Amino acid sequence: MTLRDWVPIVGVAVSLAGLAVVLSRGRAATLDQIRASVIALEKDMDRRLDALIRDVTARGAALETKVEVFWRHVALPAAQVLHSPDPAHARRDALLEALMARRLDLDGAVELAGLVEEVFDDPDTTDAERIAAGQVLGYLQVMFGAGADA
Repeated sequence: MTLRDWVPIVGVAVSLAGLAVVLSRGRAATLDQIRASVIALEKDMDRRLDALIRDVTARGAALETKVEVFWRHVALPAAQVLHSPDPAHARRDALLEALMARRLDLDGAVELAGLVEEVFDDPDTTDAERIAAGQVLGYLQVMFGAGADA
């Protein structure tokens, strides 16, 4: 946890400590004053929690974008390596083309993962093809949850 993560927790602790001091000093802390303090504390907690949720949501969206950009830069060249003029691989090629054009849906991703796993597991596959297959499988796993580890 960073210092920024502790700020809401410290704020609550300070507020509660202040409330405890008021009560322990024997001041005229009536039930209404205690209610007002608790309501103020709840409002402060809600405000801080809302701010924290907005911050985490924004960070998550930024991270998702960065992951997408990273994997696209890895997977697209890898998909080109796996693309083959051989008619026997026409379905795999069609799915790779959909991947490169950003038109691949979840069903296509699952099907492509199975076809690329065959390339990865084939003993006659070259090292370059195996690396490319691994990169495409990594992309499909991260972006679609498709592949052997899904």
